[in-house]
Amino acid sequence: MKLSWYLLLLYASLVLAQGPVATEPKIFFLGTLGGISHTAWVIEILDEVRTRGYNVSYVSNQANEKYIKNYPKVGFIPLQDPNTSVQFRDFFDLEKPFSKKAVAVLTTYFKDTYADQVSEYMTLMKTEKPDLMVCDHIAMACMDVAYHLNITVVVTSTVKVRVGKCVAEPADHFTDESMLDSDMDSQSFMGRLKTSYQYAHERLRILINIWPLDLELQKIRRHMKIRKLRYLTPDSSAVKLFNQMFPLENPYPLNANEHYIGPIFLRQPQPLSNKLASFLDSHKKVVYIAFGQMYTPTQHEFNALVQALLTNYRHGIIDGFIWATVGLPSSMLDSFQSNRTINSHGFANNPDFLFEQWVPQYSVLNHTSTKLFISHAGTASTHEAVFNGVPILAHPFSSDQPTNAVQLQKAGVALINDRKTCTAESISKKIKTIMKDRYSEFVTKANELRGLAHIASRRKALAADIIEQLALYSRQGKAWFYQQYEPTYHLFMPSWYKLCLAYIAFKLGGLGVRTFRQHLSKMAYQTLTQGRDFTYSQSKKLQ
Repeated sequence: MKLSWYLLLLYASLVLAQGPVATEPKIFFLGTLGGISHTAWVIEILDEVRTRGYNVSYVSNQANEKYIKNYPKVGFIPLQDPNTSVQFRDFFDLEKPFSKKAVAVLTTYFKDTYADQVSEYMTLMKTEKPDLMVCDHIAMACMDVAYHLNITVVVTSTVKVRVGKCVAEPADHFTDESMLDSDMDSQSFMGRLKTSYQYAHERLRILINIWPLDLELQKIRRHMKIRKLRYLTPDSSAVKLFNQMFPLENPYPLNANEHYIGPIFLRQPQPLSNKLASFLDSHKKVVYIAFGQMYTPTQHEFNALVQALLTNYRHGIIDGFIWATVGLPSSMLDSFQSNRTINSHGFANNPDFLFEQWVPQYSVLNHTSTKLFISHAGTASTHEAVFNGVPILAHPFSSDQPTNAVQLQKAGVALINDRKTCTAESISKKIKTIMKDRYSEFVTKANELRGLAHIASRRKALAADIIEQLALYSRQGKAWFYQQYEPTYHLFMPSWYKLCLAYIAFKLGGLGVRTFRQHLSKMAYQTLTQGRDFTYSQSKKLQ
């Protein structure tokens, strides 16, 4: 009996000493570009993973260490600064998404940095031996090196990119916004065909433009003898997490390795300064204006926006505004005030107009006095407005902003400015519409969307579950427990290619019908003039 108790106690002590079934997995998140919209929500998920006992670190340039200052238990591994003069804001052509000019900048960036990044990341991953790499969707070298070393990869993005088996289709977010809001249900057959063809043509244009970039990266990969992770294809070994929800995203079929897990709510927003708190407390109908860190309106746009705000201020529709001026040249404000063709009476030194270099955006939107947000409709800004139930006047520039704006308008919580055609009068009318004419309608729908967002934000735990599963139970860098997608030919053909084929078939079919009718009429005329009967068998010879 004593021996049995002794063996039982010995077994229990060994079990307790072992701890978890698996050793503590090491999870790295690598992202160097894109700012807070690419980074903050991922760190929020990884902090949840850390509370479950995992070793979590953020890998980035020293300048980005600021993103984890509120997460003291998330480690930081610094990287060398990229040896390039290209800035992230240079990636975007404000006039045409994925233009040849923008792709040339992208190509220069990757030529300057990709090889160095591969070498640095290879050394890091071989030394640290992470069990899982979480890579931002534009961190190509991160994905490729992890895949090359058979490390499981999670790709994070706010954009859901639809793909085919062989060719990745550009996201809807990068398509001309005039095609995004087309109501095809009310169009004729020819109208639908025209819209579909225009849409396919735009996507094909983007593919053609980015082809040289892909060729350049292929050349570098061959030289460095490294494999490419084709993370966009349905049968990719990478798992993808999208910080988005419906209806802010068009509903598409998802593969087993794709997950909508957002929008992620940041638990520790920056508080209001005393100055901002005092301003908001002393006003009731404040408009907040911000266009992010990378986008600046032209002088024409700035003048039109300020004139529109002044008009609504004079009519008592708003009683003040806060403008986050990061990236805004001081000369723009001076030029507005010195322009004699503009009625700027009451603008100079007005205490109801506040221009601030830095603004804690979430806290401003959370204040009850903030009634309208004039925004570029970037994803992070969109989510913050939605979380606080604030209507939006969208002023999109590029990237995912046009689609975000359209989706917000469809949801009934926003109106849109067209940067190319907007005037002070058109902007003023839209401010009045939201702030006065249809205010209760916009607020009701904004509160509905707010409720949806707060429920959807609980999926942070789901994202942490997915990462935990992958870190513990992947095999040779693959999530074997996700059933691999085996497409048939008709499924893996990209939809843009189907549309092009349909258009070509339609045109050729129309040409064939016209040709047949011409020959038929000609033969009928000849037979009639020659006094013979014209039979179907004769017409069949024409085919």
